[in-house]
Amino acid sequence: MKVLIECVLALVCVFFGSMWWALIKRDRFMRQAAQDDSLISRFVTGDLFKNPPARIAIYAQGDNYLSNLSAVVAADKRALRSQKIIFGLLSAAALLASFFLGFIYFAINLGLFFLVGLQPVPESAKINALEQIAAVALILYRWNANDAPECNAFVSQAHSLSRLYAGVLRAAGL
Repeated sequence: MKVLIECVLALVCVFFGSMWWALIKRDRFMRQAAQDDSLISRFVTGDLFKNPPARIAIYAQGDNYLSNLSAVVAADKRALRSQKIIFGLLSAAALLASFFLGFIYFAINLGLFFLVGLQPVPESAKINALEQIAAVALILYRWNANDAPECNAFVSQAHSLSRLYAGVLRAAGL
């Protein structure tokens, strides 16, 4: 019976652990992607600005661009934070339960948890991060089109957006 319970706990550790690690790695990937000129030039294109996907365009509506940027960032952080907490707690619960089964079971599950952390960033996490960056790029494009001096002033203070903004300007032909 212990072995059956351990198998279930191991599956829980692998599944929820891989989801937790994917969220952690997604954040890192998004920060790196927002600074990678070649990646930005591949997905921030004039077509993105002319025909944005509906799930991205909704964040660029209206003319309060700073609020739009805040909404995009807040929605992303809120969604990811709750998922990280849920997956982290479920993984921790499985690890704790395996500890009560015996130290060897705990060691196996802890090893599995860290082993799934060695996997590369899943494609789904990359796509999600790139959609987030595309939403910010679309907002910056529209802000620049309507009030370039204000947009330039904002980006000059928000250094983390400088490469993305340069990519937006290149894609817009400016």
